[in-house]
Amino acid sequence: MKITSLINDLIDLMGVQSQEIEHYRKYPIVPIFIINMLLVIPSSILLEGNEPLAFDLIFSFVFTFINAAFLMYWFGRVNIRHSYLTFLNYDIIISIAANIPVILILVVMSYFDSMPLIGFFGGIGAILYVIYMVSLNYAHSTKSLEMYAFIGILILIALQVIAELLLI
Repeated sequence: MKITSLINDLIDLMGVQSQEIEHYRKYPIVPIFIINMLLVIPSSILLEGNEPLAFDLIFSFVFTFINAAFLMYWFGRVNIRHSYLTFLNYDIIISIAANIPVILILVVMSYFDSMPLIGFFGGIGAILYVIYMVSLNYAHSTKSLEMYAFIGILILIALQVIAELLLI
C-alpha cells in the first residue's frame, strides 16, 4: 500500500472528487481498517460522550460491516452491483476521509468551551459536511443519482442513531 496514494485519495474524497468505487480495492482491508479504528479514538475522546471508548470502538467496528451490507443492498436495488468487499473497502476509506475533518473541527472547538454557540454551530457544520461529502462521493463512485445516495446515507444515519440510543 502506497501511503502517498492513500493520502491523495483521502484528499480527493474530502474534496468530493471520488474515483470509481473499484479504484479503492487496491488498499488492503486490514491496514485501512486499523487506521479507521485508530481515528475513532481521538473523536471519542474529544466528544467526551457518556459511553466509554470501548463502546465507541465496538459500535464503529460493527457498523462498518452493517454499512457495507446495507449500501450493497441499497445500490443493488438500482442495478449497481459490486461485491461486499468492494463496498466494505470503500466504506472504510470514506470513513477515514470523514473522520479527519471531524477530528480537526473537534480540536478547534475544544478551544471554545466557554462559547457554547461556537461548539453548537461547529458540530452542526461538521455533521452537514460529512453527510454532504459521503453522499456525493457515493453517488460519484457508483455512478448513481445524488439524491438516491443521499437518501441511503440518511437511512444509515437513522439506523445508527436509533441503535446508539437503544444501547446507551
